[in-house]
Amino acid sequence: MRPKALVFAACACALLAGCAAQRPSGVPEFYNGNLAAARRIYQENLAAEPSSRALYLVRLATLELDSGDIQAARGDFIDAVRIMQDFKASGEFKAVIGEEAAKEYKGDPYEQMMALWYLGLTDYMLGEYNKALPSFKSAALADGGTTDERYRSDAASVFIMMAKTYHAMGEQPKAQDEYNEALGVYTFRETVERVADALAQAYGTVTAQEDEHWAADSAYDFLTEGISAGATEDQDPVAALYAAREFAFDRLEKASKSRQQREHLLKQDPNVIAGYIKQIASVAQQTLQGQGSPLAESPLAPVVENVSDPANDLFVVVGLGRGPFKYRSGEYGELGKIGRSDYASKYADVYVDGRFIGRAETVEDVYYQASTRGGRAMDGVLAGKAVFKGVTETGAAIAFAVAAEADSKETRRNALIAGAALLAASLVTRPEADVRSWETLPDKIQMFAAKVPPGTHTVEVRFGGDGVTRFENLQFTGQDETVVYARSGGGGAWSVAPPRQARGLERKGPATGSGP
Repeated sequence: MRPKALVFAACACALLAGCAAQRPSGVPEFYNGNLAAARRIYQENLAAEPSSRALYLVRLATLELDSGDIQAARGDFIDAVRIMQDFKASGEFKAVIGEEAAKEYKGDPYEQMMALWYLGLTDYMLGEYNKALPSFKSAALADGGTTDERYRSDAASVFIMMAKTYHAMGEQPKAQDEYNEALGVYTFRETVERVADALAQAYGTVTAQEDEHWAADSAYDFLTEGISAGATEDQDPVAALYAAREFAFDRLEKASKSRQQREHLLKQDPNVIAGYIKQIASVAQQTLQGQGSPLAESPLAPVVENVSDPANDLFVVVGLGRGPFKYRSGEYGELGKIGRSDYASKYADVYVDGRFIGRAETVEDVYYQASTRGGRAMDGVLAGKAVFKGVTETGAAIAFAVAAEADSKETRRNALIAGAALLAASLVTRPEADVRSWETLPDKIQMFAAKVPPGTHTVEVRFGGDGVTRFENLQFTGQDETVVYARSGGGGAWSVAPPRQARGLERKGPATGSGP
């Protein structure tokens, strides 16, 4: 191929890379209330974008639940979870050379957690408690983001629903254990924050030898990884720091025994890293000494007391606002950032037959879950690919400059070929972070429970600043729990699913319905 043809081909690659058509996401249609259009887009994209199938399944399931179709939502959540939990992702090689979004979408840990939580919620609403419980347990594991328990789950909504499921199954001690886990979420987060701050301050005081900066960095990374693994809600920060220190030594030992990690992570002598672990932890301990337990009482205590009261037979779950989204940052868009949407809904008040009975309280901040891992803030970076792209672009520019100044045809020809090859590689390499996200999640999960007299009633969830979701002809038996799921902006579902074991009732199909 002639040099000019090579340059033309490289330019054509640039045009093709920049002209790829983007299919509609269905997210604006969902939030504008045009559910028919959103549903059509989701269903079309299920076939058109196989690598994003799980994403469109959860978006479709969210819409179906908001439309009152609990069974359909459950089926799509099941299909989505099967993909998300299958870690043999397709498209891995394409993601190395092409764009990150070529990988099969499996969701971030918070998205996996919420998919499992919603699956559990639909089973709970349908009275399938033996199916709901494994989903909630899996949601707690997904929230940690790893299989080696590196991060502790801090999703209060998961623990509360696990507790209510145990209660419905007649296992009261286990239910109380899970309520206690929910109560410990905020004290756990406070512990993590204190230990993280102390380690950051201690790390700032370290004066590493000129050739040992890598060791100090590795020691700090090992310690911070161990914070949420070691912290518990009933430990004081010093005890949590000690647990993080032990975790760091354990990780260091495992890394030193792995040839791959020893070469790429440890680089040199593990004993040097161990010395910096001791040094950083010792300074951090001095900062934490005498601080005591973080909180006297969990802020979740009132809502846990409310929803755990067995006398209540109305249980309201609210999805408030618009969920988090991802966007790109950095020179090449290689940084994946988490954004928070604005929305009109400020609160959710519950009315029965026009009478105010209470306000739902927040048990889960989905944005917090999206932007943290184990209580620590995080961002995703595809740095390696960004560096590769930068190098190839620079190399191409240098090669073309050499060609322009070349004295001989052969030198000019070789430089043009090299420059065109590097430019083509740069154009094909797409370091952009994968910003596909489940944007139809709510921003907050809220809950409220109350006692309602037997009979048929109208329940309204009035959203401050964003309308009303009304449920008419809801059935209250005086024994069974009526469950309402309401989403700000209108829509939702309800059911009456009798506990099978807690009250010794015979199994019968639940009554279900939808909002407006």
